[in-house]
Amino acid sequence: MSTSIIIDEKGILYFNKFNNRVVKDLQWSSFAKREKLAHVFEPPKYDVTSVTPMKSFYDQFYWPVLIDNTVTVHNDAFLGRHFFAMFYVNRLELIRTFLLGVAHYRPDITVDPIIFSNHYIDPENYNIDYRQRNLIRIMAALFCIVVFGLIYYLI
Repeated sequence: MSTSIIIDEKGILYFNKFNNRVVKDLQWSSFAKREKLAHVFEPPKYDVTSVTPMKSFYDQFYWPVLIDNTVTVHNDAFLGRHFFAMFYVNRLELIRTFLLGVAHYRPDITVDPIIFSNHYIDPENYNIDYRQRNLIRIMAALFCIVVFGLIYYLI
């Protein structure tokens, strides 16, 4: 378990603040291109992809890394993987920094464009559009209030 995720010019560092240990250190040089897999019907189009699991609100990111001369797929949701993950306040900035690091240090790695739109990040300048994110959240909250109000009124 890691409580801090540090993304810098070296790569991604997972650090456990409780026992001051490095959990995992992924250098930018360890990022790899996705290989074509024999058991997959359609080969993946991008090296860095994301999927939202059915029982989650957060996207899981997947990308291949080279560890001990073996390419494995690393996954992360940028939540710190601790018990109070829902309070990880800088998740959007971590995703932005991750994408910016991939673009800067590994331009040969392709990123699924849906990641940018799902997290309100402009793919040209990597700015986060907080206004659009907040507007969508407010509209979703108002919609839920209206639906619950109608259900309460009809019952």
